[in-house]
Amino acid sequence: MDDDRGKGPRGHDPEGEARCQHYTYAHRALPGYVFESPRRFFSVMSSERAMEFLAAIWEDAGEFSRAQGRGYNHSFDDARLHRVLLAERTFLTVIELPDAACVTEAVFVGFVLTLGPEAPDGNSPYTARYYTLERTDAHFVPSGVMFCEWTADRRHVNHGVAEDDTLRGFVERVRGIVVSARA
Repeated sequence: MDDDRGKGPRGHDPEGEARCQHYTYAHRALPGYVFESPRRFFSVMSSERAMEFLAAIWEDAGEFSRAQGRGYNHSFDDARLHRVLLAERTFLTVIELPDAACVTEAVFVGFVLTLGPEAPDGNSPYTARYYTLERTDAHFVPSGVMFCEWTADRRHVNHGVAEDDTLRGFVERVRGIVVSARA
């Protein structure tokens, strides 16, 4: 007899182990790239090479996964890139990841670059932030997703339950935090 208890949105298995490639990509590799050089990262994200660059990082995460003996070769074909202007001089790039199936796997990751006032030398100060919408146990969180953030010092901050696991819901949640922080 099949037991469907605990299956959350899109039939994900909250008790399944996060796929190493998926987890490494969203929670280790991408934050590393974002915070290592935010301006360079956003420059690539605004170019025609963005998906090629992101797919190469996905493959690297897969190689890491294989080396750990934890499975590999999940397709990146269904990933999508979205660019959003959140406010003046505040840019959001969202990656819609291949179907997040297990707890801690990200449905969306978003990178925010906020540019300060233009300086006389042409350089402006900036801040970078990195957000995730990640699967959680549907036994405890009916929506099955949490809204989180990785900080530049690699801390994971849980901003709480996300009631909306759509792209629009994710963008509006990011906008609410980032734009209110600027006010």
